[in-house]
Order: sequence, then C-alpha cells, then structure tokens
Amino acid sequence: LRPDFINGYAGAVIRAARAHKDEVGSVLEADIYRPDFDFTGVERLKHRPDEELLLRALVQTFLDHSLCIAEETPRGRHLVFPSQYRREKDLPHEPDIFVSYTFSGEWQTVWTTLVVRLWYSQEFAHRELWRNAAEFESARKQTLGLKVTKTGDGAATISLYFDHGLPDELKVIFIEYVHRHLAK
Repeated sequence: LRPDFINGYAGAVIRAARAHKDEVGSVLEADIYRPDFDFTGVERLKHRPDEELLLRALVQTFLDHSLCIAEETPRGRHLVFPSQYRREKDLPHEPDIFVSYTFSGEWQTVWTTLVVRLWYSQEFAHRELWRNAAEFESARKQTLGLKVTKTGDGAATISLYFDHGLPDELKVIFIEYVHRHLAK
C-alpha cells in the first residue's frame, strides 16, 4: 500500500472540483476515470488497470467518509464537495418568497447538492449563483430562484421565489425538485 499515491490522486480530484467553471464544487465522476483527467504533479501508477482500480477505491473512500456526496444528474453522477463551493457574494436583493422549507442537518451539504442537482437538470437554464442563492430561468426567461438562510446550529431555511406571471406548472416542477431533494 502506498498512501502517497492515494493522497496525490485525491488532491487532483479535489483540485478539479475546486476548479469547476461554475464554482459549485463538483466533478463528473466519469471524468475521473478518463485517461486524460488532469493529474498534473501526481506520481501515477504505471498500469492503467491498477490506476482505475485505485480511483474507484478513492471515490468510494470519499463517499464512505462523507467528504463528498454522489448526485445523479442527466449528464451522469457528480461528486459534490460542499467544502469546495466557492461563491462568495450574497444575493444582492431580497426576493418575495413563495414558499420556504426549514430543516436540520448538514445544511451546507443539502444546499450544495440541491444547487448541483438543479444546475444540471435539463428543466431550467442557468442564470446566476451566489453563496446563499441560485437563480434559474424558464424558456421564457422568467426567474425561478432559491436562497438559503442559516437559522441556527445545524438548521437552515431554503426559500423559493419566482417572477410574477411564471406559470403554475413551472412553479410545481421547481418546488417538487426541492421537496424531493429535502426528503432524500
């Protein structure tokens, strides 16, 4: 066993999540197993089958130790690292809230995985991300948004808001995404 190999590969995967173009702290799991994945600076195993085996064990270790969460998206399974969600600015306006969900647990994990799930859904287009909010848009360029507010130790509220005139069907689809995610 060579822990230095595992550390090198783990560092490359986390670096890839940190470098996500939308700063949501995730990496497509299938990309990790590709021979062209960026392992710059990593001492690599000589045999590709051994490397693939090590990478699969590494992913399972990440999951077993709750360092990341696996989230299914239409593009495939993403590994979401909540600690690598890098948005720094807060939502610049206070929206009219349509419905809110208050829950307890690891709110950063719940928030980050929900944002990734919606970001990669094929139901809504991307609009903007902040540290505490995410906005999406309908085909008619209407806003569907959600924001998170920490309400206590291990508790938070996710609030949903919509542009006026957004069809009820789209509101229901968006609310259902959030409801199912929180139930999961």
